[in-house]
Formats: sequence, C-alpha cells, structure tokens
Amino acid sequence: MKTLIVVTHPSLETSAVNKRWVEELRKYPERYTVHELHKAYPDGNLDAQEEQRLIESHGPLVLQFPIYWFNCPPLLKRWLDEVLTYGWAYGSNGGDKLKNRQAALAVSAGIREENYREDGRYRYSLKQILSPFEATFLYCNADYRSFFAFYGMENEPGETFPEKRTSRPPADWRAAPKTICAFLITCNRPTERTIGSSLPNRTSCAAAEEETARVRTRNIRPSEALGGIPRVR
Repeated sequence: MKTLIVVTHPSLETSAVNKRWVEELRKYPERYTVHELHKAYPDGNLDAQEEQRLIESHGPLVLQFPIYWFNCPPLLKRWLDEVLTYGWAYGSNGGDKLKNRQAALAVSAGIREENYREDGRYRYSLKQILSPFEATFLYCNADYRSFFAFYGMENEPGETFPEKRTSRPPADWRAAPKTICAFLITCNRPTERTIGSSLPNRTSCAAAEEETARVRTRNIRPSEALGGIPRVR
C-alpha cells in the first residue's frame, strides 16, 4: 500500500527544506500520498474521521515537520490529540488501527547536529526530544521505524539565514530531495533508520540511489551531507 506522509508546516511555500522534500515525493504519486495539514485545514479545524479514513486507506505513516521549540508545530499536536483517539488508535472497541503499521518521522532540525548531544548546547539528543512520538506509536502498538533528520547550521540561538556568515552552508544541502527519497526507498530494511512503502523502481529513483552511494563513499551520514539551512525550513 501507498505511504501516507502527513506534512505540517505553517508556511511551506517559503520553506527551504520541507518544500523540496514535498516536491520530490510528489514525483511518485503511485507510492506516496502527500497530505498537507495547513492546506487541508486553513482554519485549523480538523476532520478527525476523515483523517482516520485516510490513514486506514494507506500503509506506512510518516509525519513530516520542522522542529518547533524542540517539539512539533501546534497543528500536528492537535492532530495527534484528535485523530489518535481511544477506540480507534488504542483501547478496546476497534482501537487497533495503528497496530503493526509502520510509522516514522521526517524532521528538519534547524540547528547543528553537535548541539543535539548531552554535551552540546541544548543537552539532549534529537532522539530524546522526539521520544514522545516514539512512545505514542509504541502505545498504539505501531511499528515505529525511527526518524530522518535534516540538521542545520545555526551558530547562535535564533539565527536566521544570514547574508554574511563565516561558514557557508555546504552546497550538498540541495541533495535533500534525493536523500529523502533514498530514505523512503529503504524503509523495509529493519536494520536501517528508514521507512516507506515498497521500493520504487531503479529507473525512477536512480538519482536517489546514486546520491546515497556518493554520500557513503565520502563517509558522511546523509543528514550531514544535507548541509545546513538554519531557521529557514
């Protein structure tokens, strides 16, 4: 079944990273359904039953969003509260709709990877910060497949994309769409931090496979190869 990607970004059109991910994923409509919450519900009022039907009609579930105050955007929190309800996502009377369903996160982190460490600026790893999502999926008996992260290059708290800076973002950040595609391609390999649906054919995703191989030959993790876009996500 197709993978459902629930995108939560209040200003996707001005995003640097999330917008490019969406553009790439939409090239494969036979495998991915991109569902933008802010476009579907501009007033913020969710149709929980419709969201549940959408999940039920797909296979794997991916939540894509930028990190907001070391959490998710408000609309996604509301989505979790109103969609993952008792009797549907968990509990008795049919509360098994997420059972064994592959679920994962795709996030743009904004700040440097080294700052997401116990000895870093913010004292917590991204895995720790995202642990409530893992716990939520585990509570619903879903098959949580971890997360994919795009780390940024923020030097100081609150820094925006500066016109002048001492260290320029690596040009490889433009490989983001190819790398997110590669991330989804290998979803069914349980030993990797990746998720998605059935493998796209080699021709349609050849660029993603080539990018992944190029990254590996340089001994750089995909998240590092994506370079940095600070607060502009």
